[in-house]
Amino acid sequence: MDPTKPIDPDDLFRTAAASLQHASGDWPKHLLHYTKLNIFQKIVESKSIILFNPLTMNDRTEMLRGASFLAAMLTKDARAAKIINAIDAVLPGFTKEFFVFTDGRLHQDTFGSYVFCLSVPDPKHPTGLLSMWRAYGADGAGVCLAFNSEAIAASYNKVRLPVVLYPVRYEEREEFEVKVLDILALAASLAPLASARWKAGPANVLWGVYQLLLIAVATHKHPGFAEEREWRAISFATFADDNALLTKEVFTSGSSARIGLRFDLEKYANLVGVTVDNLLPEVIIGPSDHQLAAADVAVHLLESLGVANAKTRVKFCRTPYRPNK
Repeated sequence: MDPTKPIDPDDLFRTAAASLQHASGDWPKHLLHYTKLNIFQKIVESKSIILFNPLTMNDRTEMLRGASFLAAMLTKDARAAKIINAIDAVLPGFTKEFFVFTDGRLHQDTFGSYVFCLSVPDPKHPTGLLSMWRAYGADGAGVCLAFNSEAIAASYNKVRLPVVLYPVRYEEREEFEVKVLDILALAASLAPLASARWKAGPANVLWGVYQLLLIAVATHKHPGFAEEREWRAISFATFADDNALLTKEVFTSGSSARIGLRFDLEKYANLVGVTVDNLLPEVIIGPSDHQLAAADVAVHLLESLGVANAKTRVKFCRTPYRPNK
């Protein structure tokens, strides 16, 4: 995948992914990333963000839950089988090739999915939810980065990006199954247009359909987490093999280590023609006994990126600070 190559209008399954993305609703103006002040410093100094596999994060059970639902649908659900057979009628051999392609790899490819977590602002709590600060704001040392999602959305119309943005679906099993059936139905509707590509070699078509299903897993969560209002930037390990924007690396913390995908923000900004001024319009300082000191750090970091009027970009969470005992 060459990020400098213009989007191919015949890239059917990329178009399908985009249509699913936009069918989820309008893009919010901002997407928030709750983190620690020292992580913000690392983002600024490296000019990059890190995507991790959800199975190494605190919501690993949600990913496993979605993967188990999908595996059951592909092997036991008569509704899914009917749609897959309908695709087979247009693309001869699809059913056999699809199950050979997916056999035994769902668990492996679940580990090959990587995400960067974001959140839609709650209009009632514009400076952040207390529950989110408690979960991700590191007791008194949290910041929230407000990314300009409208600028990010516009960049998808310019170049092929190895990261896609989708809202998380907070759903019970039945709702997840409907989502998977919708994806398969969309693939079936595109099948006649993919005939020439199928005859040339099935791999790209199979991966295109399968990738949409993996995205369904990566964006699945239990309804109990709905207040997070999460969106996810999603990528796959295979994308790091031939894309200048992604690098696969090992990240250590104490005695543990895990794989992450480093997304180069500087290269991305240069590629799509955005500036940090436009990409990061606001930084919110979380509840703390030392908000002013944290704000000084945030201003300094923004100024080091060349952000104009950095002081006006830094806001304060209005929720009073109560330290954990």
